Amino acid sequence: MHENLQRIEYDATHGPPDLRQVVWPHNFKLEKLKKYDGKENPKNWIILYEIVVPSAAGDEHVMANYFPVVLNQAGHQWLLDLPEDSFDSWEEQHKAFIDNFIATCEQPSNKYDLERIRDRKNEPLRDYIR
Repeated sequence: MHENLQRIEYDATHGPPDLRQVVWPHNFKLEKLKKYDGKENPKNWIILYEIVVPSAAGDEHVMANYFPVVLNQAGHQWLLDLPEDSFDSWEEQHKAFIDNFIATCEQPSNKYDLERIRDRKNEPLRDYIR
């Protein structure tokens, strides 16, 4: 085995045993990736995660096993509540993550939200704009 790699097996993925087998790149560390906090669009966040991990020499096994490290409390709870062997691949895991958190993230308003805005009687313009 390459001297800069370390093999560790544990279950952080809720996936099959072959996904749990990970070869960690030596000194693996993700720089400047903030933890997922539930406010950001999960699809946008996961795209960034899938760019950053390979840039640090990681593969899909690293992505799946490092994933709990980059989640906040709500993300950890979601993972803990999943049944064992919930996923067969990183792709399934990241799709389930997006499906779970897309409804709870802060979304930009759309034209229908704007149509529902009404000013109150005698409301100053300054307050209405806020």
